[in-house]
Amino acid sequence: MKAVVSLFAAVTVLALYTGASKTTVANPVEFYISTQGKDSWSGTLPEVNASGTDGPFATLERAQEAVRSARKSGAQPVTVSIRAGVYPLEQSLRFGPDDSGTLENPVVWRSYNNENVSIVGTKQIGGFRKLANAQIAARLSADARAHVVEADLRSQGISDYGQLRARGFLRDIQPAPMELFFDGRPMTLAQWPNSGWAVMSGALAPETRTFIYDGEEPARIKSTKDVWIHGYFTYTYADYWEPVVSIDSAKHQISTAVPAARGTGAYRKDSRYLIVNALEELDSPGEYYIDRETGMLYFWPPGDVAKAKTYVSMLEDPLVRARVLSNVRFEGLSFEMSRGAGVEIAGRMNVQLHRCTLRNLGSVAVSVGTLQPDLYWTLYNDTTFTNDPGVQNGLDECRIYDVGEGGVILGGGDRKTLAKGQNYVRGCEIHDVNRWVQTFRPGVFVYGVGNDATSNHIYSAPHTGIYVNGNDNTVEYNDLHNLCTQTTDAGAVYMGRDPSQRGNIFRYNYIHDLSGPPRTRPGISLVMGIYLDDVSSGATVESNVFKNVLRAVYIGGGRDNLVENNVFIDCAFGVHVDDRGISKDATYERRMRAVNFDAPPYSTRYPDLASMLRNQPDLPKGNRVLDNVFQGGQFLDISDTVPSGLVEARNNVTSGAHFDGLQPAPAPRPPGFQALPLDKMVHSVP
Repeated sequence: MKAVVSLFAAVTVLALYTGASKTTVANPVEFYISTQGKDSWSGTLPEVNASGTDGPFATLERAQEAVRSARKSGAQPVTVSIRAGVYPLEQSLRFGPDDSGTLENPVVWRSYNNENVSIVGTKQIGGFRKLANAQIAARLSADARAHVVEADLRSQGISDYGQLRARGFLRDIQPAPMELFFDGRPMTLAQWPNSGWAVMSGALAPETRTFIYDGEEPARIKSTKDVWIHGYFTYTYADYWEPVVSIDSAKHQISTAVPAARGTGAYRKDSRYLIVNALEELDSPGEYYIDRETGMLYFWPPGDVAKAKTYVSMLEDPLVRARVLSNVRFEGLSFEMSRGAGVEIAGRMNVQLHRCTLRNLGSVAVSVGTLQPDLYWTLYNDTTFTNDPGVQNGLDECRIYDVGEGGVILGGGDRKTLAKGQNYVRGCEIHDVNRWVQTFRPGVFVYGVGNDATSNHIYSAPHTGIYVNGNDNTVEYNDLHNLCTQTTDAGAVYMGRDPSQRGNIFRYNYIHDLSGPPRTRPGISLVMGIYLDDVSSGATVESNVFKNVLRAVYIGGGRDNLVENNVFIDCAFGVHVDDRGISKDATYERRMRAVNFDAPPYSTRYPDLASMLRNQPDLPKGNRVLDNVFQGGQFLDISDTVPSGLVEARNNVTSGAHFDGLQPAPAPRPPGFQALPLDKMVHSVP
């Protein structure tokens, strides 16, 4: 983030939280943890001594006790160095005020000399043998019978297999059921088809929850117990999981239960779906099935199961839960292989994940703010909601991938007072974070006031890369590509449905190669670069590069947005503006009144907002499109019902543009165009 808090303000705030004095006497202490250690030892040696009488601790929990004791005795700084190995947790490692450091001397938990340290919520399993159960074998294909192996989980002390749940659009963030990991990679629940989607050939009345399938494959499934469908039913931006009740092979019909969870989708012709967790569909390498009644695991290993390390996930709570914690840094650690989230940070300040890896998690990787399962639904109904994210907390140079329900939830600030959170996600690589839920679980979800997502590389996701909800947030220097691969009416960057959420800045981003899914219905695929949906207003879209994007900037009825100094290369449409207007949905005005939009601080921070309801609110007034360079199809796409000249468009080069890579050539170029800092914007191969 470019904004810098004054030194005086920073010291004042930090002293309030930490009690830091002007002078600090150094009394450093370092503790060590090793898989070869013992909790009865001092923990002050990095390895076992020659006599075998002292050495590192064995567990994270014992080191935590030592840190608390050292801090009470005045030791600072305190460092915990963890030797290489896998450290399983049976419950969350909880951090609170007693674990805090100071601004000058934060407590650091780190890998020792950059060794590979994995903090996990799993159990390692073995005991694989050839498939022995003839009844199970009869339900598999001939090819599968030759490759599938089995393991008895109960005999290995494992009886909690979790459960599949109704999940998806508008539904809660939830732990995954037990998952299988083979040599560090997540395996796939037995499903059909193995790649791509099946397509519904028809549907009965919505209340029947029944659709028609093509082909004969579903008829192979002998039991529908704990069989599910996952797919996109009504909307191409909403995926759901629903339990199967019956498969009628004579009528080629599949029926599902009426969902108990909020949100659903009516089945209709051409909807995409998968059949998941069906034993008969265990027919390719990497697939598995768990019989929850017998505790048997059936698995087609993608490699030599005797040589690989195989784990099943167990822990449903976050691996690390930090609440009311200050001045602590986690550095160079991996948080992985768990049913739930990786790390939860709530309250206080200056808690950082630095160069950590978060992968193979069943839920969201990191939540800055208390991890609330119904967060998205709560924010939809109360856009001022906050859940104690603290200030100046965040991630720096982390890697996040192979996650179930999104990368980072980044809260912070107060929408009623416009106090800033200053929380952040910076320099992170985030991809493949939607193993369980594909929509509205973005790479980074920013909500609140004054937070930033900066210099991140976000790619390979079925839906949005960065979702913004709130005020005065900054999204800059990000490289976003290959997003919205399964969805339409979506954007690489998205915000919408609240005209009071102003002051957000989208600049210096490289947004490219967005195509959307293969279309099963006619019409234009609506995949946007920056999507200011449903009267989003007061945003700055400045100095970005859009390349190979169907619709680069989409202003859905909002006003007072600035689109300036951007580069558009091979885009079908540059800037869209329509006039859907506030009066078309009472939600918009209700959300404005929830923050007292016509009184301070909103009326002073955003003067145009205060008069909005009195100033032809259904017209997209105040939008400016200035000094942009465009090469492609149609630059301005303004709805016919928008009065001519209402959108201010000046000094845009829309024909004859030339480029030196991604940088516009000196001519033709708008006279006020500012060169782009591409060395800070591009994190992938351009």
